[in-house]
Amino acid sequence: MTKYPFYALLLFRLMLPALGAEADLAETPIALTTDPAIIFHDILLSLDETPVSEHAFILAQMEKQIKQTPRDWDQLPDMMNLYSLGQMTIGNKVKGEQILKYVDKHYPSSNSEIIFEAVHPDCDKCSGKGTIKVLCPTCKGSGTRPSISPGRKACASCRGAGRILKSCHTCKSSGKKYSQERAKELYGKLLAAYKRAAEGENEASPVNAPGPFSVLNSGWRVVSSDADLTEISWKCDVVNNRHEDLTFDVEFVFYDAEGFDIGSDQDFGFQVKAGATSTCTGRTTLKPSVQQQIESFKVKVTKR
Repeated sequence: MTKYPFYALLLFRLMLPALGAEADLAETPIALTTDPAIIFHDILLSLDETPVSEHAFILAQMEKQIKQTPRDWDQLPDMMNLYSLGQMTIGNKVKGEQILKYVDKHYPSSNSEIIFEAVHPDCDKCSGKGTIKVLCPTCKGSGTRPSISPGRKACASCRGAGRILKSCHTCKSSGKKYSQERAKELYGKLLAAYKRAAEGENEASPVNAPGPFSVLNSGWRVVSSDADLTEISWKCDVVNNRHEDLTFDVEFVFYDAEGFDIGSDQDFGFQVKAGATSTCTGRTTLKPSVQQQIESFKVKVTKR
């Protein structure tokens, strides 16, 4: 039990109620939490500390907790998405997909659709088209057929192309193919991200690893310029993936060709409504000689 302390705590919290009235705990009063945030925190740490080969039991306990958690708890969609990836990772593809579809239907502002697409990349057989070109069985690829009149005529089956389109059997014409490796990879990334979040490290998440927020459509342009100063405007779209209002500190940084910071601007206390996307904008001035050195930029967003 000492090897997985959070695992042991999780088992204790979840299994103690099953002891019933026969268990004599009168002399040892223990306050058990019902806060889902604390319980799921222990579950996630247990998953992080335990080999994937042993995740099935913990995921079963996670499923029980999901069923007991109020539907309006803001982090429930994230927990269900993670649970679905865990099921896919241990081989329960159908169950994992069903959970993702449920979350997408009942929590449309969640990231379940992005996750579903991430674990269903384009089929490598048909390149995502759903059909493949095969040799025409009528003309055997020649594109022509014998004719009574002199010469040969174009094959009616392939219209002279020599090949015909056929449904891709690998993906059943969907153009997508489930990848357990992708599910396992994303599962690990999300577990690591949640652990960092629990430790107070919140960063913008890449598209393939959904998190509390995303940053899109960032850019800058010159508004005006003279011999002394160049005025620059910048913007970025901040997407709040949570079911609660969030506040961010946004910093827009310019870099030269060697990667040195040559200028920046900030917007502290930028607020975005739950499930919404808001555009953060700002203006700054640089010397013309400095502005001409701009080679790249970076948007740094920190959730308060």
